[in-house]
Order: sequence, then C-alpha cells, then structure tokens
Amino acid sequence: MIRAWGRFDWVRDASATRTALFASRMRIPPHKVVVCPNVHVGVRGRAYVSCTGRLLLGRRFNVERFAASDLRLVGDDASLHIDGVFSIFTGFSISVNPGATLRLGSGYINSRCVIDCFEAITIGHDVAISKGVVIRDSDNHSLDATTF
Repeated sequence: MIRAWGRFDWVRDASATRTALFASRMRIPPHKVVVCPNVHVGVRGRAYVSCTGRLLLGRRFNVERFAASDLRLVGDDASLHIDGVFSIFTGFSISVNPGATLRLGSGYINSRCVIDCFEAITIGHDVAISKGVVIRDSDNHSLDATTF
C-alpha cells in the first residue's frame, strides 16, 4: 500500500537520542528542536540557542536518504535564535563562529545548503530557499587595496 506523505511524517524520521542530547546541551525543551539521523551537532565554548518556535534539522523528502549534515556553534557567544517553525533539509553545513548570531524566522531551506555566519545573518519569516544555496556574511579577506 502506498501512503501519501503527510504533514507530520517527519516525526518518524527524528532521532530521539540526537534530539535529547542537543536539547539537554542547549538547555531547551526537546520538542523545540528535532534532530534527524546523520546530523552532527558540534558545540564549543559558551554557545547558546534560544527557541521560541521549532527547528527541524536534517529533514528529507520521502525517497531521499539522510545525507551527512553538520551544525557547528563554534566558540564563545555563538548564538542561534529560532523565532518560528523552520526546517533545514538533509545535507546542510551551518557554522556560527565566535560572537556571531544566526537568526531564523519561519520557512525552510532545501537540501545541501551552506551557511557560514561570522557576524550576523537573519533569515526572515515565510522564507523558501532553494537547493544548494550558499549564504555567507564574510569573504574572509581584507578589502584594503594596499595589502598584497
């Protein structure tokens, strides 16, 4: 029997262990963040997450496999804020560096996205971002024309 892909079928894909570990590390309720299989979450220093909405990390389409995905909160004062219901599909790489802030409203980012946050990135509400998009707020080099 073939069943239609329902609105809450992503719940069966969730990794209870990964979700519980991330929620306890970040001191947020486990129902606020859902972590799917093959998602690596790395937290160093005094990074923190605030969540008034819900974050779904590593979702997949019904026939897609879970690709390796990576969320890194790297160092002191790296922060992630979730203000609405936001989904990030499998195969992502997100890095929030020391002192940087990533703020997510509501919507989704399709698979294989890359986000590198060095200062501040805000993604608003009702957002749909395509597959394979790269979002960065730095190009990691000086714009001073006198240095070569």
